Amino acid sequence: MESSMAVPAGDEQSAAISTFLDPDRILTRAEVLASPSPVPAEGGVYGWWFRTLPASIDTSRCATRNGLTLLYVGISPTTPPANGKAPSRETLRTRIRTHYAGNAEASTLRKTLGCLLADDLGIELRCVGSGTRMTFLGGEQVLSTWMAEHALVSWVTHIKPWELEDELIAALDLPLNLLGNARHAFHPELSRLRSIAVRRAKAMPVVPNPGVGGTYVEDQSAPGGRFGARVIAEGVPAGRAPLGRLVLTGAAARVDRRSQADARLILAAALDVLQRESRSLGVLTTPAGFVDYKPGGSWQGKAGWQTPQDEFDRLGSAAASVASDLMTPALSDAAQGLVDHFVLGIDVWPTEHREPHAEVACIYDVATGSVRPVTGKSYPTNAQQDDLIRNADLSSHVIDVGDERLAVLVCHDLAAWSPRGNAVATETRADTWRAMQAAVAAARPTLAVQLPHTVDNARTWQAAWATFGRIAGPSLRAATTAIRHLDREYQPVPGSFDEVLLDGTGWGERVIDIVVSGRTEISEAAVARPMNPQVRGAGRAARPARSGEGSPDRGIGLARIALEVFLTRAGGYPGVIAVGDLAREMELAGRPIAGHNPLRTLRDALNSSQKYGLWSLRAGRGGLWSVGDGASTMDAGLVGRPLAEALHAFVRERYPSGIFQYESVREAFLASGGVVRGTGGTTRKALGAATDLFEHVAGRKGEWRWK
Repeated sequence: MESSMAVPAGDEQSAAISTFLDPDRILTRAEVLASPSPVPAEGGVYGWWFRTLPASIDTSRCATRNGLTLLYVGISPTTPPANGKAPSRETLRTRIRTHYAGNAEASTLRKTLGCLLADDLGIELRCVGSGTRMTFLGGEQVLSTWMAEHALVSWVTHIKPWELEDELIAALDLPLNLLGNARHAFHPELSRLRSIAVRRAKAMPVVPNPGVGGTYVEDQSAPGGRFGARVIAEGVPAGRAPLGRLVLTGAAARVDRRSQADARLILAAALDVLQRESRSLGVLTTPAGFVDYKPGGSWQGKAGWQTPQDEFDRLGSAAASVASDLMTPALSDAAQGLVDHFVLGIDVWPTEHREPHAEVACIYDVATGSVRPVTGKSYPTNAQQDDLIRNADLSSHVIDVGDERLAVLVCHDLAAWSPRGNAVATETRADTWRAMQAAVAAARPTLAVQLPHTVDNARTWQAAWATFGRIAGPSLRAATTAIRHLDREYQPVPGSFDEVLLDGTGWGERVIDIVVSGRTEISEAAVARPMNPQVRGAGRAARPARSGEGSPDRGIGLARIALEVFLTRAGGYPGVIAVGDLAREMELAGRPIAGHNPLRTLRDALNSSQKYGLWSLRAGRGGLWSVGDGASTMDAGLVGRPLAEALHAFVRERYPSGIFQYESVREAFLASGGVVRGTGGTTRKALGAATDLFEHVAGRKGEWRWK
């Protein structure tokens, strides 16, 4: 039986609308694609009904039926051409099948849904083949899987469907329709999101067309569900290895960390690949915040350096309970003979607010099925030191695991071994890094793991791991950093990780890397965009910026684009480049700088990017810039009164007239070897607070006078 009866055009248009809104049946993907197909090979109008919304949309005025919401209507065939060309020969059957089993190039609906669900599904629009077509590559199958569960369709046959479509768009609330629907409140947002996706696709290299459409859907019954995994074990002897880490990329890196279900699927995918590759591990570590636990409530305890140990232990017990729930009997059974112990990163927020919070590492013993909190972050970043519910028990960072002594460092804890950071640490921070180093060295670990939240640069932890290996002593054989391959803002890093990132995030013997991503991302590795060889290990790689804080028009987004352009042209420069030359290279690369003062905009962007180690102003090179070392300046350098005094001594020597321009002095100070924590705002604040040393020059923007 058809899902709705045929309705002629003309005077019975209102009857057709009524029939359209009250179909006999609303069919699923499986029903539509069955053979023989229930969809007629005739013209008509179809409507898409959704069990789950693909975005945050106000549907209060949308038509609903049996728990489904109507969001989109379409027609087949399209309006006949007015230039005498032959009309389309498509029918309801061919068009609906295309929406369910085609790709974004052939289906406006698929393109819209894919853009709205890109982050949730871990898919991305790309230019393929000759570069004129855009699809979601293997993500088309992921999208089809989502549509199979959430998107249903009905239709009404019609002689002139374009006329009925106009009536429906005028009469109904249809958030996903763009053409002829500019009045709708969601129209600007949907247009913006699609435009961003298209611009990003055009900005990235064209990839070979993998020939993957949406005909097939993912096998959700497979271990790991929508996640797949592969093992990288070059240089690791066959059989059992003492240490392994998760490397989360793509969809696995972007999951909602509050979802234990997704965390279980990731672990299931990792265990499945170990089984298939005949590998086993003594210890497998996850990144920090592998699961976020946000129970809400209130917190009356202390935070920061003065956190009492019993208050951290209270949240550590809560984290252990979460870890116990995570490791279901099915997972534990699957791990038998494959992994002896899991180190699980659990972050705990005891209130509804962003702070305070605790970062905990728990260990799960597969043989006994027991779980316990091991340790937590003891060495917070400067930004966290007042709000982190800190683990003060430094001896807890080394524990016995089987025959091994395992050092466990949570996120920033490894910075306690950073030569650069330790050189400028004072008071409590200096006392803490010395005590941590002493405690770990005394315990003589044989293995070590670090659980950071994100990793996007091999250089971030290289110096710290080298120092750790030297101080830990000859008993240490291997150390590794778990990876969630995102940048510090939890945004995707362009391309896939490479061997430089894997080699640079650890010490000693190679460990087993278990790379987990979306199933289609794993399967389409051959057509994925490769990393530029010059980018590997060379500071923080650029990524296509989104609107807002990371906009490519300014700030860090512009700095990333500038780096991407420079790395492709670095061979023409002696390792450094002037702002004017960089702006010209960006213009030639088709990435011009917006605004009325492009050079100032670019210089400000490069300045602000220094806090991430993206760019670096070269000392003594007259305002020349080079690729940064990937190390953050937020944990080292001068700030406040010491910065003001250092600047005062500097300008007294350089500017005997007493007058200086803020930006010029800041650049000259950095070029002379001065180290400033943070960005330009830090320097402005220091100048403004030191009224006994500096004053503004009235009526002259950006100019100061030293006293």
